[in-house]
Amino acid sequence: MKPTRFTEEMVDEYVRKGYWDSTLISDYWDRNAVLYPNEEAIVDENFRLSWPQAKQQVDRIALGLLELGIKKNEKVAVQLYNCVDHFTFRLACEKAGIVAVTLLPTFRHLEVSTILKHTKPVGIVIPLEFRNFNYFRMIREIQNDLPSLKFIFVIGNDVPEGTISVKEMSERPIEKKYPPDYLQKTKFSPFETFQIATTTGTTGLAKCVEFVSCVRQFTGRIIAKRLEMTRKDVVGAFAPVIAGGCFNETYRAAPMVGAKIVLARYFTPEEILGLTEREKVTIIATVPTVLIRTLEYPEFERFKLTSLRIVKYGGAPLPYDQGLRVWEKFGCPGLPAYGGLDAGTISSSTPDHPKEVLLTTVGKPLDGVEIKVVDENSKEVSDGEIGEVIVRGPQCQPGYYDDPVATQDAWHDGWFRTGDLASLDPEGRITIKGRCKDIIIRGGQNIHPFEIENILLRHPKVLKTAVVGMADTEMGERVCACVVLKSGEEFNFSEMVQFMRDQGIASFKIPESLQIINDLPLVGGIKVDKKRLRQDIETKLRR
Repeated sequence: MKPTRFTEEMVDEYVRKGYWDSTLISDYWDRNAVLYPNEEAIVDENFRLSWPQAKQQVDRIALGLLELGIKKNEKVAVQLYNCVDHFTFRLACEKAGIVAVTLLPTFRHLEVSTILKHTKPVGIVIPLEFRNFNYFRMIREIQNDLPSLKFIFVIGNDVPEGTISVKEMSERPIEKKYPPDYLQKTKFSPFETFQIATTTGTTGLAKCVEFVSCVRQFTGRIIAKRLEMTRKDVVGAFAPVIAGGCFNETYRAAPMVGAKIVLARYFTPEEILGLTEREKVTIIATVPTVLIRTLEYPEFERFKLTSLRIVKYGGAPLPYDQGLRVWEKFGCPGLPAYGGLDAGTISSSTPDHPKEVLLTTVGKPLDGVEIKVVDENSKEVSDGEIGEVIVRGPQCQPGYYDDPVATQDAWHDGWFRTGDLASLDPEGRITIKGRCKDIIIRGGQNIHPFEIENILLRHPKVLKTAVVGMADTEMGERVCACVVLKSGEEFNFSEMVQFMRDQGIASFKIPESLQIINDLPLVGGIKVDKKRLRQDIETKLRR
């Protein structure tokens, strides 16, 4: 399938400059099966596969999909949590020339139905149940509105009647019927759309982003280089591999260098710390929400984490004080990265960067990535000034599937508008300041929520916080702080105001409302859902 924005000239340019090449991620799994036949490739709660075992399963599933009559460029949706099947099924689609439409496991009837109607896959692979939710029942309930959906693939041992067992596909020696190079003829070109990834939908329903292998491989190579990854590394996927935070390190970079992948399923502190100790994880790849929860785990100290050399996080900024605690408690550098599903990975850090730089910036742009910080008139601002980040380069995706209007709106003359506010230092490092749409305008003055959140998180009683605007007839908007407290703590409005004053912040930035909540709502288990927080506050105000 031809990528929306990419032209032959663009492909030629990035190949000539050495950013894009002709390898697929499945090529590395094939190579590793030959070079490292006795080494483990991937581990989850139930399975441990060597590189040859993983390749065998991938090939069998790929051939099984082709035998069902699924054709080149047809689509199969993948809605799986972190598990070995998640990797083997997606790699099988790549080898068979079938486009994988990847869905977050947290999506439900509305999101799944909308995405499947738009992309029209012929099949979907799901667990029967996960986290007390029945995925098979959901698909049956929406299937009448999905005429293209012919096949339901189910992982695990409990497979309902009328569905296809992925386990049986991976165990059937179907490869004996085909020549060894058969899948070389069916697999994608690295310059074709091989995946449709779905955003977490913070601005509404999810967008369907086209993925091209040459772009993903480019990012994986640089991340592996910047993290100094080798075959000796063990990389922990401690966030959803379907979304931001860890897929570059696990799905891309690890196979490139032959590093073992360890998959957490639930992202609880005990699971993460236990896997790190037991599997001797050297690189944790996760998101701030998971890190903060793990740092607060009361039994943290009983785990031996001596194998760790890097805690890498992405998907959202990590406040300064929380970043400092990562260094102190995990005993190794915390490395941030920055990007988005459609913009790709924009910047990352390296272990040799000074500690203060790693705590205050998200590193420098990847090789070949061009970045500007611009004002509302698209004019570049000076170093240190805040503006919107716009980017272009070999890391950007081709656009949104079957949506030329959204693609054109997002990319202007090849530049992608991220919607993120940031500043650049003289060395080109990026400091994230928040989101354009999250700016609170109180009486004509701009307030950046991220600044206030960082200050509130310094209070010893505060575990998590999100600052949002609430509508006001006099000022336009006022500042509201939504706060999650540490266990057993109490915190009132007067206490918050006094603390903010003690920090020396301008009076107009001090929150005028305090909401104590049990937890922050998340989108895709990664980003704080500020839209929902604002809606909740509006509902309370109406009452």
